[in-house]
Amino acid sequence: MDGFLALFSQYNIPGAFLVNIELTLWSALFSTILGVVLVMMRISPIASLRTVSGARTVFPVPTTNCQSPCH
Repeated sequence: MDGFLALFSQYNIPGAFLVNIELTLWSALFSTILGVVLVMMRISPIASLRTVSGARTVFPVPTTNCQSPCH
């Protein structure tokens, strides 16, 4: 228990938690904005915008870093 209390006295744990929550909210906001922009490009009548927004499906970005075959 003393080690746990020493961490709280050495580091600003509540402040770090609030920064973590703040980063999570900013990330959610920007990803929502980016998603809306990409959807608007995808349904656009302009062919070049549809092509750029569709590049994600042609060149998929890996979501994990698997070195062996992933299941």
